[in-house]
Amino acid sequence: MGSLRDVLVLPGKRRQPLLKRMVSGWCQPYVPCVVLRQKVAVSTHLLKRAGYLRELQPYPTLHIHPDTAISRGIKHGDWVIVESPHCWLKVKAESYLCPGSPLQRSPGSAPRYSAFHPQLPYLFVNKENKPLISAFRYDEEGKLEHIWTVDALPPQITPSEGFLQSDICLGKSGQYLYSLLRVVNVISVFKIDGKTGKLTLVQAFENACAGGRGCAVSPDGRFLIVAALEGHEVAAYPIGEDGRLSPAQ
Repeated sequence: MGSLRDVLVLPGKRRQPLLKRMVSGWCQPYVPCVVLRQKVAVSTHLLKRAGYLRELQPYPTLHIHPDTAISRGIKHGDWVIVESPHCWLKVKAESYLCPGSPLQRSPGSAPRYSAFHPQLPYLFVNKENKPLISAFRYDEEGKLEHIWTVDALPPQITPSEGFLQSDICLGKSGQYLYSLLRVVNVISVFKIDGKTGKLTLVQAFENACAGGRGCAVSPDGRFLIVAALEGHEVAAYPIGEDGRLSPAQ
């Protein structure tokens, strides 16, 4: 649980006098903010369902812009006091996403799917119109740094009718990345260097399902589950200790 912070929020249509609140024996002034109310689906028309709804949303939240949160020393997950001239409420702060600096990539590549590394500060992005996968490193502020771009197909596979890259996902351990390529019906398997984020192609596996569109690794990390758009099939490919795939049984 985060530390308790104090913040004043006043309705936007009211005059905003400088209010004060006693904190630790000191009279501390607050600069008012404008608050917008919105309904939360699980908290609307509670009636007798409060117990179950509390499981869905265990505490009230305050959505706050990151810049406002920083200016008041509030971090994501902190408990804060929201106060008006009429009442006060203890809620948990959740920062909104805000636009960052765009990162330009190769024209016409059409970045499509992405996956975060489960432990390390890496983001992997594939391209729908080009057989490329890029790796990025991000810092505490979310700023991306391009570190690698690799071919998604080995040199011996040359699509004659084009191709489309689809979903990508990472193995449970975060050591391997899987990318689906339609038309050629290939699943590219990459090993991830934990120190640099570099991808090394270790397998170009023939996907038995035509037009693989979505993929996910099973919770135990033993299978890659692939859903095919064209073939209307779902396949479970065993994952070996070296990250390589085997035909579905």
